[in-house]
Amino acid sequence: MLPKLRTTNQLSGSLEQTIRGLGWFSIALGLSEVFLGRKMSRALGMEDKTALTRMYGLREIAAGVLSLSPYRKQGLWSRVVGDVLDIATLLGAYSRRHPRSLNVSLGLVAVAGVTILDVLCAQSLSKLDQDRLRLDGASCAAAIKNRFDELLGTADFIVLYDEAKAAGWEHEEICHAIGALIMERNKQEQR
Repeated sequence: MLPKLRTTNQLSGSLEQTIRGLGWFSIALGLSEVFLGRKMSRALGMEDKTALTRMYGLREIAAGVLSLSPYRKQGLWSRVVGDVLDIATLLGAYSRRHPRSLNVSLGLVAVAGVTILDVLCAQSLSKLDQDRLRLDGASCAAAIKNRFDELLGTADFIVLYDEAKAAGWEHEEICHAIGALIMERNKQEQR
């Protein structure tokens, strides 16, 4: 049998809690922007941006839902992109003479703080994925090669594929490893 894989679903408790917190925060902020868009825009002195505020709310809700799903890395990176949009929008509204410049400044500080947290969490998840691919990819190829050698007489690729899938390997990793072994075997037979 092939060894089980460690997946990015196995995160440290604090990282997992932070990501879940960011996901729920995103949903709550998004709902506020959608349903209180006019008040939020007015508080920032951006009354003409109510529709944009509501659209940003929908984006926040989508990013929050993604952050709570198995696609949390994509959710966190979409939050980072959203943070950049928020900062750009707030910077466009900022002016010392602006009647609500204090509110805009506070908004910028709040978004900047959350952006740092979003970036750190997104980078942590990306690093976990890269480590998994580097380490588990090598062990995947080795494990499949060993099992391939055991099954060589039967050439039972279905069994090999099913075992790899049950062990948590991705379809592309399995097919790539089996394909490489078949090509290697054909080269050996041609000699």
